[in-house]
Amino acid sequence: MTNPSSPQSDPTVSTVQTTPSMDEFKDVKIQPQVLREVVLALQANQHHSTANTKRRGEVSGGGKKPWRQKGTGRARTGSIRNPLWRGGGITFGPLKFKNYQQNIPAAVRRQAVLAALKLKLQANKISLVQLDPQTTKTKLAMQHLSPALSSATALVVVSSPAQARPLRNLVGINIVTTNRLNALDVTSARQIIFINQSYTDLKSKLGI
Repeated sequence: MTNPSSPQSDPTVSTVQTTPSMDEFKDVKIQPQVLREVVLALQANQHHSTANTKRRGEVSGGGKKPWRQKGTGRARTGSIRNPLWRGGGITFGPLKFKNYQQNIPAAVRRQAVLAALKLKLQANKISLVQLDPQTTKTKLAMQHLSPALSSATALVVVSSPAQARPLRNLVGINIVTTNRLNALDVTSARQIIFINQSYTDLKSKLGI
């Protein structure tokens, strides 16, 4: 693994680094409540239900009635797997097939991404970097990114998976394509770096 925080200089590598203009986001209105709801919905969509309990019908045994219905003086019961008994089933426990998915309208999702990008741009946390498309070595890719890195971790946005190939082994670098970028990715990133035409593709997608 290669660490981008300790790059090796190479005088043959030239990096073109710029910053997006705030004028592109002048019409974007930041609505904190909408952004919060979208981020919470995206987090819920990542939730995989793993907790599971057994109902009385799923617990092994209990097919025989413990005692006859009448005449014993004891409370009537039909199974030793009754939820009221020790070792019985669970009445209202969690189930592994619970669905936590939340639907997010496309317009709301777009508004949240724009608001998150505007907040990052106001904090000067977005950079545009030109990376030679012929670069296939991680070492050279690291030297291109190093001047733009201001934190130990960063989110790198690429147009296609092929552009991510020389960046996959960089420590602390998370890679996402423009068509999968969402508000949760933007808000949770300490720094965002757009590679080559990825920022232009994202603007075209968001309609700005």
